[in-house]
Amino acid sequence: ADWLLGGLGGSVLWVPMLLYRAAPPGLYGSLLATVRLAPGASIEQLQAEVAARWETLAQAYPDVARNWRVAARSTQDSLVNEGARAVLLLLTIIVGVVLLIACVNTANMMLARGARRSRELAVRAALGAGRRAILRPLLAESLLLSVAATTAGLAASAILLRVLADMTRETDAIFTTAQIDGRVLGFSVALALLAPLVFGLFPALRSSRTDLSRNLGERSAGSGAALGRVRSVLVGAQVALAMVALVVGGLLIRSGAELQQLGSEHRQEGVLTASLLRPDHGTSSTDDFFPRFLDEVNGLPGVTGAALASELPRRSAAVRAVEPEGAEPTEEVRRVYESVITHDYLKVLEIPLLEGRAFEPGDGPDAVSVALVTRGMAETLWPEGDVVGRRFRVGGDGGPWLRIVGVVGDTKLRQDGSAIPQFYRPFGQAPRPAMSLVAGVAGNPEAWREAIRNAVWAVDPDQPVDAVRSLRAAEFQDMSVNWAIFGLFVLFAFFALVMAAAGIYGVVSYSVASRTPEFGIRIALGASAGSVRTMILRQGIGVVAVGALVGLGGAWLAAGLMSSMVVGVSARDPLTFAVVPLLLLGVAVAANWVPAVRATRVDPVRALREE
Repeated sequence: ADWLLGGLGGSVLWVPMLLYRAAPPGLYGSLLATVRLAPGASIEQLQAEVAARWETLAQAYPDVARNWRVAARSTQDSLVNEGARAVLLLLTIIVGVVLLIACVNTANMMLARGARRSRELAVRAALGAGRRAILRPLLAESLLLSVAATTAGLAASAILLRVLADMTRETDAIFTTAQIDGRVLGFSVALALLAPLVFGLFPALRSSRTDLSRNLGERSAGSGAALGRVRSVLVGAQVALAMVALVVGGLLIRSGAELQQLGSEHRQEGVLTASLLRPDHGTSSTDDFFPRFLDEVNGLPGVTGAALASELPRRSAAVRAVEPEGAEPTEEVRRVYESVITHDYLKVLEIPLLEGRAFEPGDGPDAVSVALVTRGMAETLWPEGDVVGRRFRVGGDGGPWLRIVGVVGDTKLRQDGSAIPQFYRPFGQAPRPAMSLVAGVAGNPEAWREAIRNAVWAVDPDQPVDAVRSLRAAEFQDMSVNWAIFGLFVLFAFFALVMAAAGIYGVVSYSVASRTPEFGIRIALGASAGSVRTMILRQGIGVVAVGALVGLGGAWLAAGLMSSMVVGVSARDPLTFAVVPLLLLGVAVAANWVPAVRATRVDPVRALREE
């Protein structure tokens, strides 16, 4: 029951604060204090109080405070930022769109079913059944259908939630903390009861209005002009809603393709990674584990090179405040990413060296403090050029001065594709207790797990090693939340397309079946099969075209919410807005074509005999 209802939280280890305080420098970089507001107090008042107290502490402890920022936020703001709100809002809209398509589709099918059962309902009325007696079983059918669909949807949701939580567990808690709880069940039950009333009542009322003199005399249920117009409006509504979902899905597919190209200035294939943590020895000058481990890995047959880094290329790094030498004091604090690497890191990942030199084995604790900066940082802080040889200080007053010895390519990019400023320091001058291995290997990196573990334990049998996998898999895991959200939108867009196609096919099939005598007469009077098919296609595609135009307007509005989600493309990408209508039109033509072909195979003699 816990698994089914979404109790998906992972294991949690709580440690005393004393252990946190005793941790080596660099092992922890943030601290979260949870407070309860006094009655009548506001977040704004708390923020002002925290800022005043932090200013006093910063003066007393300048070395600690220079790289820290303090902010008071509500729990909701801490868990859901503005970008996440936009994503959740758009996801809610798309889910609503898919639900509306399903409801409209069901209403259309019920209208067709009611028309087909008109003689049966007329017989019931002739035998004395009142309108309420006729209406009750029709609504019951709608309710049973809705309850069955809701039950299946809840089961599918539990499975999908488990998949998404497993996919993103190591990256974010957005799906891990989500649960199908009492509120979700209550909302689902309310929706299951409300949907039949809203979308099943009109078909039921329409079917319960029986004309005994007309319906009892009919051999086949016809399709009235008014009912045909209603079904056409419903089909157009499905197409419009599907257009919105498909445009959103198309934008995210385009965005996903662009996302694959981010960070392309480093090697991704044939690279193995592993995570290592030495909290007791990592920053000790007497600990030689990391150099010996690199020697062990480099000695393995099939390894083309190995290096260590405090963070992998696409992963978030430590944020530092930097001050370029000779810069004018400004209110804006320049914050950039800092990574610590060994000297072969650029070579292993094939990151281009644009200016100057790379790190060398001699860049140790007794040498001049040096740094490599990325192209993005160089262009941001020194737009005039001539970066090599300049100095900058980390953390403001009292921080170390670092001399730039080279400029390298960018590996960390923002979601809009722009470079994130970053600099590297050599491991010999800024050792860290937590490091990640990057090693170029022959063959499949996943097959090297045992060899890397043996290399670790050959140096220290008690050293743990974690996350031994390919760099491609590690980067996919880092972006797993993005991929999960993208996948959800694309999945809903696919559902919308399938349901719209099914709705179009169902309505056209019913219309063709009800007009069988008409087509038989046309063919008997000499109309060609091609002209009959063209007539049916023209009528069906006309409704789809009107719905698509309305849907494009809705899609244009929905795209405005996607500016924080798309990567490398405009939220109103012309290619997407051109291809999606063509895709929907193609599906509509296919959905209309099969009934149209069936209509031309009518035997005129049989059709006239039935008439």
